[in-house]
Amino acid sequence: MNVMKAFKSIIYLLFFVILLAWSNLQAQTERRVARDFVKSLDQNKKVVLITVPDYIYKYNLKKEILSQFPNATKKEQDSLLWVHSDFIKQINDSTFLSCFLKGYKSELKVFNLIPYVQSIPLGIAPPSYKINLAQIELEEQFYPFVDSAYYNNNALVFNKKLNAVDFSMWFKIHSLPSVQKDTTVLFSEYLLSDMVNNGDFFLQNNGKVIYYYKLDHLTLKKIYQYVENLGKIYAGYTFDYILNQQIKKVIPAFNSNKEYWHYDPYNKKLYTDNENRFINLQDQ
Repeated sequence: MNVMKAFKSIIYLLFFVILLAWSNLQAQTERRVARDFVKSLDQNKKVVLITVPDYIYKYNLKKEILSQFPNATKKEQDSLLWVHSDFIKQINDSTFLSCFLKGYKSELKVFNLIPYVQSIPLGIAPPSYKINLAQIELEEQFYPFVDSAYYNNNALVFNKKLNAVDFSMWFKIHSLPSVQKDTTVLFSEYLLSDMVNNGDFFLQNNGKVIYYYKLDHLTLKKIYQYVENLGKIYAGYTFDYILNQQIKKVIPAFNSNKEYWHYDPYNKKLYTDNENRFINLQDQ
């Protein structure tokens, strides 16, 4: 009986070793394909065509103001929310897109991609990729901030509503010329809000506990500054998507849901990370 158990243990161990070796070999193969693709762009940069939407959807979700107008129609409610918004009524579509594209294009160039917006000038090589920024939505809202601590076995809780704007973007990225219609939609969002700095509970001389903090307010200027940085982040996501599609093209068995490759152009490193990427809505 002990011999049989030992034999089974050896079989399981061998199976594990083989599986581990195969997994490592697969990863090395994927890395080689990714590395070759990056090197090919060093020698031959690719043109990309970027298209952007005609307008940005903007909504104010701070609906508390509507309680003062219980008989307002839906159209009147929309007008009230717009008028009483702090940010979306100030955000200019052209300025927002210009800031985003400034960061997006500058970062794409770091990946050896040559970006053009809306059209390719005469005399330029045809694009290898089309990047369609299909839709943008901005939602102004309150973001709940909560901090807590214990003092003399009592729970202390501080709550505050922070002003926030949620950025949602949908992308379609195609390799050209397209052999077949690709319906893949990629999505990403980010919430930008007031920032609570140096927050902590303090015991006063009178025995009362107060919460002291400094509030870094969200402003229109900060929104425009951040969306430029967001453009740089999403340029990295864009390249990573193109990179993983190339791996899948060379290695049909490659499953990007298990391993997703990223490239750091500043340190010239390839690594896997399933978190910092576009969300493929077809996988949801």
